[in-house]
Amino acid sequence: MSDFYNQGAVPLASPAYIPRKFETDIFQEVSTGKWVLLLGPRQHGKSTGLVRLAAKFRNAGLLTALVDLQGLPPCASFPQLLGCFADQIGRSVASAIPRPKTEDQGNVVAWLDAAFPPGGPPVVVIIDEAASIENTEFRNAFYGQIRQISSERAFAPAGAIATRIRFVFAGTFRPETLVQEHNSPFNVCQSIETDDVTCEQAKTLADSVRPEFGVFVAKAHAALNGQPFLLQTVFQETSRRTEMPLESAFNEALDNMQQVAGPHLEGIFSKVVGNPGLAQKVAAMVREGQTDLVPADSDCAFLQILGLAKRQGSKLVFRNSLYAYVAKVCSQIAAMPAQQSALTAVFGIPKTDLALMKDDDLRAICFSAYDGAAKAHSYGSYRLALTGFGSAMESLLLDLLISLPPGELQTAINATATERDNSKKVKFSSYETATDPKTWRLVNMINVVRKVRVAANALEPSHALREWRNLVHPAVAMQQFADESKLAPESVAASALFAILLRNMTP
Repeated sequence: MSDFYNQGAVPLASPAYIPRKFETDIFQEVSTGKWVLLLGPRQHGKSTGLVRLAAKFRNAGLLTALVDLQGLPPCASFPQLLGCFADQIGRSVASAIPRPKTEDQGNVVAWLDAAFPPGGPPVVVIIDEAASIENTEFRNAFYGQIRQISSERAFAPAGAIATRIRFVFAGTFRPETLVQEHNSPFNVCQSIETDDVTCEQAKTLADSVRPEFGVFVAKAHAALNGQPFLLQTVFQETSRRTEMPLESAFNEALDNMQQVAGPHLEGIFSKVVGNPGLAQKVAAMVREGQTDLVPADSDCAFLQILGLAKRQGSKLVFRNSLYAYVAKVCSQIAAMPAQQSALTAVFGIPKTDLALMKDDDLRAICFSAYDGAAKAHSYGSYRLALTGFGSAMESLLLDLLISLPPGELQTAINATATERDNSKKVKFSSYETATDPKTWRLVNMINVVRKVRVAANALEPSHALREWRNLVHPAVAMQQFADESKLAPESVAASALFAILLRNMTP
């Protein structure tokens, strides 16, 4: 029976283990007190490395717990989730964790204090599959409280959990979207990515498990690159074909990798075909062999985290020929239109750019609308993007209008009466109250704000953006219907019109 291993973490005693650089990097960072975020593809050796790191930390005198959030049961409440989290810690350190007081059971620190009483040795908590908390509220609370522990490290008393604990978070996810940014502990981590297996390491693996397979390593590595799961799988499949000569068994196993590794491939490509932004980039890689590595484009980063792509200078290319072939024959990707130019990319804005807004709720609404529009644009959902940019503008205008003194507001309303263009005059409907901008239609907000000056700036909100926003209404869209893919220029222009308005409103 084969000793190659491709299901879960490679057991500690198995000869099929391949030492990896990311393990050394994590050990060094944690040993100096830092927190670590480990990102990498599924089945890329993360769990195998974390098992060995846990043993290495324990040997170094650190009290270490390894928790797999994928193993948490469904939880009806946040305290119940923390209880299950603590139970995993208890099993890892071979000690029952006492329950905190009822009123403290929604507090991560209370559970950590119970697991690791004050005054003990340094603590390492390794959280594998960190994206596995499905409940958004619970996930933000969990990671928000952990982020607070980091904030307390500078002033917590000696021996407190905040001064002793180091976290290692691991998984295959987008850290910028998993948790609300201000709640994210990933922002205070040292980021490390898993590394591919070199051809020399693959040769060592073969020599350790089945020395006669060493002659096939170069060919396997050329086709599968350094993906450890795929390398282990092709060797495992070769060893199972005992009815044929060894070379024939290897060649057949390699030729059949698309079928043999079906679940692995589905796990990667299901995320690509479900995301137009990713699919467009992969389609470009199919057509041209590469796609631009655009700075600050999270899709470029995520294609590498997924394992489908790797950096090659300023480009992204397929990680191996198997992935390239599957992408080529995938109809959902092959049918994608040409990738949009990097010049048409739209990114979100920092919330600090909206500091001029006075109403906290409107600021949150404006930020959310713009952020959602930017994401929709990157996914190719341009109608939704136009709606989001229009809503962001409306939030910005409403914030300005409700902050005006009543006399100044009335002066601006009256000033619209001098306009020669009737479309720029205020016309309140029976549902609108002149003294309450919150009841106004967007057309009236735009016309009145045009008569307001901020510092020395005259404001020119765009009626075009208002009209584009209305394309979300089916009846309006039917009047001049355009295919979704053809609205990219309007979406880019909408983000620019918002940026111009925001610039002119900033004192």
